[in-house]
Amino acid sequence: MSLNSRPSTSSASSRSSERGYVLPLAIISLLFATLLVIPFLDFARLRFGDLDSSLTEEEAYFTADAGIEAVLADLRAGTDVLDAGYVLPTVTLNGVTASLSVSEPPRDVYVPFGSVFVDPESETSLSPLAGNTDFLYVVDNVKTFADFQVSWVFSPPDNGWQVTVYEGVGTGGSQLANATKNSSPARLMLNPGVISGGSYTVRFRNKSANAITSDGPSAIGEPDRTWIRVVAWKDYVIISSAGDTTLKVFARQGPGPNQVDSTLHVTTWQGPE
Repeated sequence: MSLNSRPSTSSASSRSSERGYVLPLAIISLLFATLLVIPFLDFARLRFGDLDSSLTEEEAYFTADAGIEAVLADLRAGTDVLDAGYVLPTVTLNGVTASLSVSEPPRDVYVPFGSVFVDPESETSLSPLAGNTDFLYVVDNVKTFADFQVSWVFSPPDNGWQVTVYEGVGTGGSQLANATKNSSPARLMLNPGVISGGSYTVRFRNKSANAITSDGPSAIGEPDRTWIRVVAWKDYVIISSAGDTTLKVFARQGPGPNQVDSTLHVTTWQGPE
């Protein structure tokens, strides 16, 4: 009698049942993993997107700031950045170019400002000043009832001098003050009541036959130096934009443009917007 073995019906049924469970479990696991991964990918995309945006805003800020600083540097050099011939600087950082504009602020943003000590070209036009020669120096943007004083120190000291202040540009306007003496230093102080504002001309006259050399300037008004003390300034609004960032600065130039060097005060800094 043949003893051939045959697989049992129960064993085959068990293996078939196991295969039937594995497929649904794999599908469920895949769906579960998908539900976990998709939110993470969305978070990562948003997170890195925000980071890129933040970097772009930072670059835009530094570009706008560099534009402001370029105009402020021109103001410190005595440039009138509202002059029709002035060309705004081109500032480009990280491929972004600042958009610049300059205007005169409205009167309601003006703030008080003290005196400044101006150098009347003491080391150039006044050094040396030939005998029997005049030098005219114009101060612009002088304010009404301003403090206005002149100090002129030179050598050799035993030489005659004359200092005269005229209203307006040149010597054709009203003579407001005059002083003369035969030795250094030269001093002149104006009555603030005669100052109505605008431009004023200071005439330095060497009345001797000998050339004289003036002592240099002083930004703090030292008595043994040459300077003009005056309340004078010009105000500017500087706006710089890069991307979505805008900076606005109110700057005061003292005593104003057309000086070799100007004092600069940033009265307000607004931004970024």
